[in-house]
Amino acid sequence: MWSFKFGIYQILMQLRQLLRTKHPFATVKHRITLCCSAPVGNDLKEFAFKNKILYDDNGLECFPVSSNATAPFSADYSFWEPIDVSYCPKEYSTTIMGGFFFNNSYYKEYYCCKNGIKYQSFIGFYSTECALSQLPVNQKKSITFTPKVDPLETYKFRLLGHDITVSPDILSSHIVATPQISEQEKYIAELEKKNAELTAEIERLKQNPSSMQDDIMRLDANGDGFVNAVDASIVLAIYANNSTNKTPITKLSEYFNIINGT
Repeated sequence: MWSFKFGIYQILMQLRQLLRTKHPFATVKHRITLCCSAPVGNDLKEFAFKNKILYDDNGLECFPVSSNATAPFSADYSFWEPIDVSYCPKEYSTTIMGGFFFNNSYYKEYYCCKNGIKYQSFIGFYSTECALSQLPVNQKKSITFTPKVDPLETYKFRLLGHDITVSPDILSSHIVATPQISEQEKYIAELEKKNAELTAEIERLKQNPSSMQDDIMRLDANGDGFVNAVDASIVLAIYANNSTNKTPITKLSEYFNIINGT
């Protein structure tokens, strides 16, 4: 048994409080409708129409048509493009407690064709009409999906714009897989590792600064990881400049700026 609860209540509660204290038209009514539809079974025509699938209605082909369509009819899915259909597998039943967000429902009409005849149908949304400051918030609401069969397969749900996958692994008490980290999480972990290494190196040098002074890599003037003739040439060039120039070079970066003309 699955029960889903959403943090939208806290947002609505804050909005209601704000409107009560600052909105001069708290008695004006508005139609408030959640963007996603009430959940339907994935074996129903609303799910089929949203996914542009021809629906078998008792052996008769059924498809959506426009409101002003006349025979002969052809499929028109434009009505469904902006609608985010919530759904659950046909293997689950749905139970809604307390009106689920709103006590009212709002139904929007659409048309479909079956056996060459146009029919009017309705799709339901969670909706209410009231002043914004009187939104029904801070109430316990839940929707329960109960399996009608032994849930041995992987099932997909969509509710209020969110996809939910329920697998036998999730329902079992044994962890058989671990979630894969995202690329961003990998990058963060890499940065944390480098930060730890640098922090340890700084602490080591603080404890024994002479080791840095005694390190031959101090002579690696160009920072390429080698001490060779290139480094010697850089040192000689700085020596020659400082011997003849009133403004001596005091930093390697100054030398490289001069060489690069920056």
